Amino acid sequence: MVVDGMNKDRWCLDVQGNLVCKPLHRGSLGAHCFQFHAIDKDKELTAENCQILCAAAARGLKPDSSFTQEDFKLVEIALYGGSSVDK
Repeated sequence: MVVDGMNKDRWCLDVQGNLVCKPLHRGSLGAHCFQFHAIDKDKELTAENCQILCAAAARGLKPDSSFTQEDFKLVEIALYGGSSVDK
């Protein structure tokens, strides 16, 4: 899902509506990191049995939703060297 006002190539919503940053998926545990999560845990993790889920939600924790647009800008600057937020 695309997030209004955010670069669709950098940000998306997971299946629970949590904002995640696309490059943050390699086992990271931060606020906007995500994991590929099996829909049916008894089956192998394949494209058909996979969904994006915020890393905190995948571990049964409540994701932090207190971030501001300025925080998102800082994440983008750290990852990409510049920000597309509010452009």
